[in-house]
Amino acid sequence: MTFYPRKCALKIAGKGKPVFPCSPENKRPLTKHGFKDATTDLGRVTAYFTKHPDALIGMPTGKLSGVFVVDEDRPGAVEELPHELPETLTIQTRSGGRHFYFNYVEGINNSPGELPNEIDVRGEGGYVIVPPSEGYKVLNQAPIADAPQWLLEMLRAKKKHSPGAGGFAGQDGTINFDSIEPIPDGSRNSALASIGGALRARGQEHHEIEAALLEINASRCTPPLPGGEVRQVAASVSRYPAGKAPPSPEALALLDEVEAAMWAEEEDFKGNAGKTNWNFMVALLKEARAHGTVVPAGVEVSKDVRSLALAAGTGSTTTQRSAVKRLIEAGWIRRGKRGSLGVAGSFVILKPKTTPRETDTINQVRLVRGEDGCLVSISRVPRGAPFTAPRLRRSSPGYRPKRGRVRGTRKPRVGPTASPGPPQKRIGPGCNPVVDYLEKNGGTATLENLAAALGMRRARDLIRRKTAHPKSRDGLVTRLGDAGVVEVVGREVRLVEGWLEALNDERERAGEIEDLRRDMKNHADQRRAYRNRDKTPPEDHPANEPLPRDYFEGTVGARTGRTVGSKAKPPLTPLAEAIKAYLGLNPHDACQPPGWLGTTLWAYDRYPDKPSPTEARTAIEELGGERYLRERLEAVREGVA
Repeated sequence: MTFYPRKCALKIAGKGKPVFPCSPENKRPLTKHGFKDATTDLGRVTAYFTKHPDALIGMPTGKLSGVFVVDEDRPGAVEELPHELPETLTIQTRSGGRHFYFNYVEGINNSPGELPNEIDVRGEGGYVIVPPSEGYKVLNQAPIADAPQWLLEMLRAKKKHSPGAGGFAGQDGTINFDSIEPIPDGSRNSALASIGGALRARGQEHHEIEAALLEINASRCTPPLPGGEVRQVAASVSRYPAGKAPPSPEALALLDEVEAAMWAEEEDFKGNAGKTNWNFMVALLKEARAHGTVVPAGVEVSKDVRSLALAAGTGSTTTQRSAVKRLIEAGWIRRGKRGSLGVAGSFVILKPKTTPRETDTINQVRLVRGEDGCLVSISRVPRGAPFTAPRLRRSSPGYRPKRGRVRGTRKPRVGPTASPGPPQKRIGPGCNPVVDYLEKNGGTATLENLAAALGMRRARDLIRRKTAHPKSRDGLVTRLGDAGVVEVVGREVRLVEGWLEALNDERERAGEIEDLRRDMKNHADQRRAYRNRDKTPPEDHPANEPLPRDYFEGTVGARTGRTVGSKAKPPLTPLAEAIKAYLGLNPHDACQPPGWLGTTLWAYDRYPDKPSPTEARTAIEELGGERYLRERLEAVREGVA
C-alpha cells in the first residue's frame, strides 16, 4: 500500500503523540533542533511533512510521548533476557529487529544498563521511527504494557563487566576458552553463573552447561572450585527456560502447508466453534513461525495456554476445554512437553493429513490495474499469510441469568463485572478470516473467491444488510466496511489504506481492548501470586505434625465433622472438589498449608476465585481433615499414588 507521510503523521499527532520528520536514508531528524521540534500542532506537522514529503515519521520517547522502547537490534536478541517480556505493542523495524513499547517510568533514559549486547533502550532524550513509515510495521497490536520490575532494575543498574562473562561463546554455543580471562578467587561463583546463564539463553541443556563450566573452572579459575559446587551452579542456571532459536526453513515450509490445509478445510473452521478454532490456530502458527522446532510429528512450539488464549481473543478456560480439545480430536495439534514452574508446556502442530492444493501455496500472484485498465501481475504472494490483524472477540454479554432465578425470567447481572448497559455488539471473530485472506492475497480479492475460501455457498451473503429477523446480522464484508477496514469496488473487496488503525479503533469502541487489558492484568496477577507463594512464611499446619497413636480409633465422624450414622453425606463444595482433584494428581502437596493450596488452584485456573486460608482449611475439613491429608501422603510413600 502507498505510504503518505503527511496524512499518517497528522493522524498520529491528532491522537496526542508528538511527531517530526526523519531522513529515509539514515533516520536522522530533518528539523533544526532534532526531536525537540516534535509537536502535536497540526499546522506545524503539515508544514514539516509538506517540506519533506518522503520523510519517515519520528516520535520522541520519554515524558513527551509517555512511552519508552526496548530496541532489539539483532533478531532474537531479547531471548537472552533472563525473563520473557510481557505482551505489549511490538513493531518490526526495517533492519529486522523489533521495538517493544512500555509505559514511561521516571528516570529511564537511553542507557541500556545491564541489558545484553545488541539490545538498547530509548527513553528520555531519545526517539524512534513509528509505523507506517517505510520498513516499519506492527507485529503485535497489544495495549502498551507496564514494564516488569526486573526489566526496570536492569535498566537502572550500571553496566557490569564480569571477568569471564563476555565474548566467550558464539550463537552455536561453541566456547572460545582463550577469550575468557582468568577468574580470581572472590568472583568464581558469579562468573561461572553468568557464563552458565548465557549458555542456557543460547539453548544449551543441563549436561552441556555442566561440562562447559567444569572445563572453564579447571582451566580459568584460580584456584578451581570444588566439582560439586560447579555442578550446583550448572543445575541452578538450568532451571531457567532455554533460549528460543529461530525456526528452520523446513519448519516454515511445514507451517505453510498447515496453513494451506486450514484454508482448504471444510468443517473444522466453520461455524461458531470454528471461529475459535481458527483464531487459536492462527495464534499458534504465529508463535511457531517465530520459535518453532521441527519434530517427527510436525512443529513443536513452547507456549502456555493462557498466553495463546490472550493472542486468540478468548478466555483460557474456553480455550483449554473447547478449542484445544476440538483441535486435538480433529488431528491438527497434540500436546507436547508438560509445563512446570517457570517453564511453559508445548504444543505440536501436526503435519497436514492431506496435500494442500497447489493454487493455495505457490501459483498465486498479486494483480493491480494499470493506467490502461488492464490487470498486471506485479509480484508473487507469500505462501503464508502474515496474520497482522489482532484476533477479534465475541460480543460481550450485558445480562446473565442469575442462580436460583424463576424459570423463564432474566434478571440484570449485578456486581463490579457487570456490563454498564445492553450487550455490546462487535463485528465478531468471523471477520478475522476475511482480513487474513485479503492479506494473503495482497490486499484484494473477488467476492466469489473470498466466499469460496470461507466455505460460503453464496457470495452475496458477505455483503448482505440486516433484515427484520431478530437473528439477522450484516454480512462479514459489510461489517468490516462500516468499520472502515475494507471497501467494495464492483465485485472486488480491498483493504483500505490505514485498515489496521481503523480495525483497532473499532476494537476500542466495542470495548475489546479494555477486555484485553483486564485479561492481561488477571494473567499477570495469577502468575505473580503463584511465583511468590513461597515468599510468604508458611503457617504451621497440622498435617506436618505426627498423628496421635489413637487417631484411627473411635468414631470417624468426631474427627471429620461429619454426622455419625448419617446415610447420605452432604455434597462437597466446589472448593473441596477442586482440592480433591488437585491432590489426586499431586498427592505429595498434601503437606502444604491451606493458603498455598488455595493460591495454587487459583493460579492454575482450577478455581475461579482466590480462596483465603480459612476457606481452604474449611474445604479440607470437608474432605476429612488431617486424616485425608495423611492418607494422601501415606499413598505417596507406599507408591500407591
